[in-house]
Amino acid sequence: MGGHSGDDINKGRGNANKILVRFLYQVMQATDMQLATINGGNLRNAIAREAEAVIAIPMAYKEDIRVMLNHYIATIEAEIGDVEKDFFMHLETTDMPALFIPADKAKVLIQALYACPHGVLRMSDDMPGLVETSTNLAAVKMIENNQILITTSQRSSTESSKKDAAYMVESVFVLAG
Repeated sequence: MGGHSGDDINKGRGNANKILVRFLYQVMQATDMQLATINGGNLRNAIAREAEAVIAIPMAYKEDIRVMLNHYIATIEAEIGDVEKDFFMHLETTDMPALFIPADKAKVLIQALYACPHGVLRMSDDMPGLVETSTNLAAVKMIENNQILITTSQRSSTESSKKDAAYMVESVFVLAG
């Protein structure tokens, strides 16, 4: 469903970027996956509703990956299906991409996006039900000059907590290089 990163972050909705990257991480562990593109989310203040990636895997793993996806979808539905009634994820065959992200860089990218925090970090002690601090992995975009733009947003009613959340996210990507 996506939603506003301030109003909806505590409603248990899925973040399409996080859901996609979690699956790609599993595929990466199971096979020699190559990543051509990854895109998800549109606005810095919105929880990503859609995400997609173009990958290549050895043909021998094609059916294994389909089975893996079916199991993964069941897992996600069990985790957030009560909130995300229309959750949908699919796999389709496409033409072989001309270019791929170098394997070592793709691995680090997937790991960094997987490690990037998303969601409520702290609820308010003073106002029950109020999110005090949160972070949102808002968008992942392939842009010109072989660059990938990752957009996150941090919110907090406490400035020091907002900075802390921003530094946490920054640290993930600094460690990833």
